[in-house]
Amino acid sequence: MSTGSRNVEKKPAVGTAEPYKHPLDLSIVEKLKLNQHGYEACCVAHALATGYRHVAHVMIWAPTDTMIMRRYKQKAVIMAVLRYDGYLGFPGGTLDPGETPAQAVNREMREEVNVDTSRFSVSEPDHLISFANAAKQFVCHFYSLRLTLDELLAIEKAAIGSLEHGHETLGILRVPLYTMAESSRGLPVFLAHKFAGAAREQLLYGAVRLGVLDADAVLDALKAAQHVGYT
Repeated sequence: MSTGSRNVEKKPAVGTAEPYKHPLDLSIVEKLKLNQHGYEACCVAHALATGYRHVAHVMIWAPTDTMIMRRYKQKAVIMAVLRYDGYLGFPGGTLDPGETPAQAVNREMREEVNVDTSRFSVSEPDHLISFANAAKQFVCHFYSLRLTLDELLAIEKAAIGSLEHGHETLGILRVPLYTMAESSRGLPVFLAHKFAGAAREQLLYGAVRLGVLDADAVLDALKAAQHVGYT
């Protein structure tokens, strides 16, 4: 799907919808070279117009000022999941008939990680990015759910009681948002794992777009990830 020369997604017209909190920034996509493996970044409106099959996922995260092992600073906690198929990804799944991407995310958060969506939910303005794959006729939508650290901790503790724990979702984990001194462990090792669909691209775009990671640090981590071996 062509994105043309647009660099930032336009906000909805006044009176039609709430503006997006984080309009699509294609300069991040271009710098990180995220249009790979047949996926192309696009805004949600263009993605929905394709007629493709749609899935929607969410980055549940909380800003923090944490020191890992008393040495490595981490600006946020980002929750990811280990899927039933062994791939890494985020809470979410396929849209049911009649659902919007945001509605699907909220339903999947309840089912997969036991989120109380009467308290914590996403809406369309929380959309971060969509990736369309024309060859597969498949679209991956991605949303942001920002919480406090205490709120995220409570969700982590409750996740084991979810409907899909041990079935669709085998566990939750945190993304290491730092690169260790030897420049290969931490984020580079994490990025060397296998991700479902466009989950790796969604993670990297979201982390940079939300100010959690610097784009140059991501590029360094991606380069180091190519040389990750066994310890």
